Amino acid sequence: ARGMGGLPITVTLPVLGEVQIPREWLALAGIGLASFVTFFMLDPFRIIEKVDLRLVRLYRPPERSTAKGRTFLGIVNPVSGSGDGLFQFQRVARPMLRRAGAAEVQLKQTTHAGHFGEIGADMARRW
Repeated sequence: ARGMGGLPITVTLPVLGEVQIPREWLALAGIGLASFVTFFMLDPFRIIEKVDLRLVRLYRPPERSTAKGRTFLGIVNPVSGSGDGLFQFQRVARPMLRRAGAAEVQLKQTTHAGHFGEIGADMARRW
């Protein structure tokens, strides 16, 4: 008996043709996928945050930065994508713009569908 796996599964792969894969390997693949999801999607050790903060510390703006003395507005949807847009703005974008010499870095958060367009239209009217 080969453990609890039972009969292997046969798959056809490019170049290799028909290959038999032991069921135990499928269990290992499932564990690997679960590890990937836990580690990279949920980021339990805040690795992505640490990498982002390191990038901010290492950032050196060009001597002739176009950001010097200017005001910037960041528009963030705090719930879109992975939901870390606000964090990315506050901990990455704002510090990098400040380091590049921006006079002011403002933040507006969207609150509903179409809000980004409304903010843009409002800014267009003002300027």
